[in-house]
Amino acid sequence: HQRPWLLVLAKKIFPRYSSAGIFTRSFFLWPSSKSASCMNAHLNGLLNGAAPKAILLLAFAAIGFPGQIEAQAVELSGAWVLTVESPNGTGERQVTFFQDGDALSGEISSSRAAGLLIGTVDGDEVTFVATVMMDSGAFDITYRATVTGDAMAGTVDFGSYGRGTFTGRKVQSSPQ
Repeated sequence: HQRPWLLVLAKKIFPRYSSAGIFTRSFFLWPSSKSASCMNAHLNGLLNGAAPKAILLLAFAAIGFPGQIEAQAVELSGAWVLTVESPNGTGERQVTFFQDGDALSGEISSSRAAGLLIGTVDGDEVTFVATVMMDSGAFDITYRATVTGDAMAGTVDFGSYGRGTFTGRKVQSSPQ
């Protein structure tokens, strides 16, 4: 199991050994006794000096600083069913989300209208605006939710027509 990121990191931290050709992909699998003893000597020198702070800084940079751990990113791509409580009653929406990083796009439809949506994902929070075509023309509806696993719950804003709440669940694809 090779770790190319470790090779790059080692070359940046220990340029003296890198220029001597000690770091190779095989070094991280089976270090030679010469390269291992050189590294041990250098690491012992680092750990006994002021370098532990630098090593800690690099480690935190690689894994994240304490207190900076953000909510686990959600993956919304796929089919969802939303149950919306609105001033006009309860209804279902079929949604297909396409997520690319924190950008969200997709399609939404109900028994009364259909359209496209765009939005953003920020940690476990999602916001999207669906532009649906009604008999009276295009209409924007704003959804805001918190996502937990394959479920979401939040609010929906119909503009001058009022507000409501909604829940959603990801549709599990059936095994084929």
